[in-house]
Amino acid sequence: MLGISGALLLLGFWQLYRRGAVCARRSRTAQVVFWISAAMVLAMILMPQAVATLLAGGAIPSSFAAPALDNLAALKSEFNQAGNEYRVIALFSPT
Repeated sequence: MLGISGALLLLGFWQLYRRGAVCARRSRTAQVVFWISAAMVLAMILMPQAVATLLAGGAIPSSFAAPALDNLAALKSEFNQAGNEYRVIALFSPT
């Protein structure tokens, strides 16, 4: 199902952004719907359990919450203790 979703998103991207002989403008609504759909498919690929929990009406467990970064030693310790689980650290710069 996710493979079909990805293929349809590629087709939608091609149809939305291809350069052709047609001078029709892309509607902003079509672009917004496309990118929201792409974000939803990406969320389902990267975080299937969190999406399923949200769709089932439950709260996201605290294990999905980001730990506070004010104490890096605690973050390192918690990261190393979770050796039997998948772990991801993403760092974003505001600049």
